[in-house]
Amino acid sequence: MTPRVFVCLGAVWGTFCTLPLFADEDAAGDEALLRAAAIATDDHALLEFLRRQTPDVATLRRAQQLIEQLGSDSFSVREQASADLLALGPGVLPLLQQTVRKTADLEVRRRAHDAVRQLQSRWTPALAAAVVRLLGQRKPLGTVETLLAFLPGPYDASVREEIQNTLVAVARSQRESHSSLVQALASPEPVRRTAAAVTLCRLGAGEYRPAVGKLLHDSDATVRLQVARELASVGDRQAVPVLIELLAQLPVDEAEQAEEVLFCLAGPHAPATPLGPDTLGQQKCRDAWRSWWRAHGEQVEMAALKDREPQLGYTLLVLLQDNRVVEWDREGKLRWQITGLAAPLDAEVLPGRRVLIAEHDAKCITERNFQGEILWEKKLTEPPIHVHRLPDGRTFIATRKQLLEVDRSGSRSVIRYHSDTSAIITARRFHDGRIGCIEKGSYFELSAAGEELKRFAVPPGVFTTNALTLLPNGRLLIASYGGGTVQEYDRSGKVVWEVKLGRPLCALRLPGGHTLVSSQDMVLVEFDRAGKEIARRDAPGHPCQIRRR
Repeated sequence: MTPRVFVCLGAVWGTFCTLPLFADEDAAGDEALLRAAAIATDDHALLEFLRRQTPDVATLRRAQQLIEQLGSDSFSVREQASADLLALGPGVLPLLQQTVRKTADLEVRRRAHDAVRQLQSRWTPALAAAVVRLLGQRKPLGTVETLLAFLPGPYDASVREEIQNTLVAVARSQRESHSSLVQALASPEPVRRTAAAVTLCRLGAGEYRPAVGKLLHDSDATVRLQVARELASVGDRQAVPVLIELLAQLPVDEAEQAEEVLFCLAGPHAPATPLGPDTLGQQKCRDAWRSWWRAHGEQVEMAALKDREPQLGYTLLVLLQDNRVVEWDREGKLRWQITGLAAPLDAEVLPGRRVLIAEHDAKCITERNFQGEILWEKKLTEPPIHVHRLPDGRTFIATRKQLLEVDRSGSRSVIRYHSDTSAIITARRFHDGRIGCIEKGSYFELSAAGEELKRFAVPPGVFTTNALTLLPNGRLLIASYGGGTVQEYDRSGKVVWEVKLGRPLCALRLPGGHTLVSSQDMVLVEFDRAGKEIARRDAPGHPCQIRRR
């Protein structure tokens, strides 16, 4: 174990809208990427890039005919059909992908799969995302209409997220585009209805609320889910019963998204019935939430959702051994880094291109810009092991001896918990003021007033400063360095999920339900819901903390 690792372990044992980030740099990188692919970068060319990939009815009909010809008895007909499909461009990818999944004809499947592979290699998601981001920065007329027509598009969810962000950015500055968004609420395409509704919600314009609210009764459950989440985030109570009913109407992985919002609203009053893995379990969970809403609905503070922000797909890593904090983009490329830190153990990105960092060796909390310049600092009498900025501007800090909150001036502190034996391993603060803490082989929770609410045992190998992760549904992820496990605990203290990995330092639940784990062996490993390893990446520098935004 390296000396720097002992800082992390020794600290325990021994003592709604997105901000434009690096707009100029990102634009230059996107333009370079497109030029390298021989794609023009003027406004007209960017719009045409998407329009060429938006197939009309005739093109789709032609593509279906060509797909049928892939199974022709004539080799020359099959060859010509394959070539003609490629010439139609990526707009026919959804049809080809559907063919690969459903056809029983091996020759048709092989040729369709080959066409998908070739189209995806020529028209990558990275190129589409670059085009969409540039349109979001330049905002040429016609952007909203072009993006709405393009949806759902032939690309993955990451490109659709870029499209959503661009729709909001452009619509904020072009009121004339709002009529197109309202019209799209009635589109026969579910993804288009959803994108329009989300955009109108994020504009903060109450005049569109009735039109958007009609989609709470949409025939598509996924549309109802996304619209209800957005309406709830802007304080619309009529969305809550819809979220509750969706617990039993959606597949479990999607139902968890509804449950996440409900947990944020319920806080300590959330029902104890978990979302079951089968239909009966989902119905029991729904019934429990129905009872909660009847009992507490009038008192629920919808403002609890106001600080939730959409994910950008960036990954923050605290590299203890390298004394630096870095952030990767979706492709794992470096966006920015802050070097020369004093044994950083924790960090989080704040609005306005700022970063809050717990520097163990310097015994201080620093707030810096992305260039590393200190904008604010709080000196401490003992090394910090965790830091978190609260919505009201105060800062929550954990050390080995105490949990405290300090105001912006740094002059006024409130001690939330004190340990006479310096036994605090790690701690996290819930959005409702509760505090979860691990010390002496147990996890316990304190109310905002300091009253102990619950306690249960954790494995003896839990001793890293970022071993505890709070999940939106009220559950916990706990990494046991000594035990070689990451375990998910429900609110009663029962282990409901587990993966094994040598010397895990911390864990992060990703938006899609997968779990990302940092290991002392300087790797990041991603596990699916079944606990199967699906991806691994080297992460030199001892990644003692990882966050996503």
